[in-house]
Formats: sequence, structure tokens, C-alpha cells
Amino acid sequence: MLDAAGDPIDAGLIDLPPLDPGAAPVTLKVPAKRGGATVLADLIDPLGYSVLTVKNDLAPPAAPVIRHVHASSKTARVLFDPVARADGYRLAYDGPGGPKQAAPTINDFVDVAGLELDQRYAFRLVAFNEAGESAPSAAVSAMTTRDDLPPILWSIQSADRALFVNYSTEATDYLYEIELTLPGTERVRRISVTTRGATRIPGLENGKTYQLRMRRRNGIGFDSAWSEPHAATPHGPGDLPAPASGYLVPGPGDLTLLVFDPVPDAAGYEARFGTRTLPIGSAASGTVFLRGIGRAQAVSLRAVDDSGQPGQALELRRLH
Repeated sequence: MLDAAGDPIDAGLIDLPPLDPGAAPVTLKVPAKRGGATVLADLIDPLGYSVLTVKNDLAPPAAPVIRHVHASSKTARVLFDPVARADGYRLAYDGPGGPKQAAPTINDFVDVAGLELDQRYAFRLVAFNEAGESAPSAAVSAMTTRDDLPPILWSIQSADRALFVNYSTEATDYLYEIELTLPGTERVRRISVTTRGATRIPGLENGKTYQLRMRRRNGIGFDSAWSEPHAATPHGPGDLPAPASGYLVPGPGDLTLLVFDPVPDAAGYEARFGTRTLPIGSAASGTVFLRGIGRAQAVSLRAVDDSGQPGQALELRRLH
């Protein structure tokens, strides 16, 4: 059970009878919980893999917030923060051509084409799920200009003293400029690359969080606007971050279900409780069954890198 912010507030394990093809359906009743906004039911096989997830939203998501609007001569890119429990987003905009709607998206941005140069447009966004739409965001307006849109930073992956950057490209691109800044210092590094779609940035300091932004340059020398800055931290051996979240769900007997957010680049995991260290294979999809954990015993979880060294620990919370 998730609350309105998307955080788990209750969980439990239910033993199922054998499920045979063609047999009568099995009906399960999930008790309601005060403050619950979404019910998630996972069918988990004996190895701990989630093979099916059913979601039932009891309340719409919160209203999203538009963070920034990039505008070019005929296109605008609306950037926003993802909203917990949202299945997608719808953007409405108004300008010289009257009110219109963009196609729904599951991304954290919307590109709107077919705009007119030197015109002002107002944008509003709603999030939606099975229970309905959120309240609309506050309106944000932007004027179309002759600037090109910046690249979309699809992902930034950490490596030992390096970062891998994946980004969108256009047919007219000539080169890409990447700027790295260490917050709180005057150190700014700019590099230019011609590689399309992905590049590696070497020579960085492990454990330091950089602000990275990017722009494109076309064949006649015009630069796009800069992308929004993204935080990224190179990781050396033993530097993997802790999982973003993790929970223990008590089951029958000494059985416990561990639910966690997988860590990018992890080769495996280890759970520590008491004097025991239990290895968890890299194939773990975020759910795994554990045995022998006491009901009040403290349990921590660490990601293990490909050199076999564990990273930072997350103390796991129990759900009842």
C-alpha cells in the first residue's frame, strides 16, 4: 500500500494455492489502510522474482510542477519533475492558434511542434492515473526564439574516474559542448566532442558530484541553448551508492521478503544482519526472499561492484 507521496505504508505476504491452467480463478481480498492512495499486488515466484504486478489507484496524483521551458522558432520543450503514482502527463498550451493539447507522455518532458516564431505561449500540465487527473500545474509562459533546442540527456552513467553521457542528436549537428562544474568551486571544465549519441568523459574525481550540462552546435556555427544541469558522481571500487529505498515484509515462519530499488552498475548485493552476510545475485529484480532474520533484527543492504567490493549501506525498514 502506497500513500499519496508514493511511499509504502503497509505490506504483507499471502500464500497462494497451486495455480493450474484452466482452474477456477483465485480471489484475494486486500484490507484497506487509512491514508492509502495506491494498492500494488505482486505475483512473486519461489525464486523471489516479480512476474506480474497489478495496480489499483484510489486517488489521483498530485499536481506536477513545470520546471523550465526551452523554446526555439517552431518548437518548445516543457520540462517538469515526475510525480509519484502518475501513469502519464498531458500538456495543454495556448497561443495565437488558440488552446491545444499535446499527446500524452510518460517522459519528464514534452516537445510541442508547430509553433509560430516570436509568439508567446502559455503551458499547463496535469498528471493522471487510473483514479483520474491531478489539479493542473501553474501556467508557465515562454516566447519562441531563433535558438535551437538543447540535446536531451537521456542518461548519465557513473564509472571509475569517468562519466558516460547518452544524448539526443539532430541531422544538422556538427559538434557538442559539455560543461562540468564542481559546486562551491570556480572549477569549470568544457570539452567538445563530435561523437553522436554517447561519449565518455575521463579524468574526473571519484566521489565528487559534478553539475553537467550540454549544448549542440550546427554546421554553420550556431549554438543551441544549454540543457538544464544534471548532477553526476563518478564512482571507484567500493563507492557504489546505497539503494534509494528498501523494505522488509514479514512472511510466515522465518520467511521475509526484501523489496528494494536496484542500484545501477551493481554486480550483486549483500544483506547484513547480526554476524551474517548474505550474498544476493546480480539477477535480483528488486525482490528476494530471505530466511533466518529475526523479527526485530536490524538489516542493512549494500550494492556490490564488479570488483567484489560493497558500497554504502541502507538500513532497511520493516513494513507490517
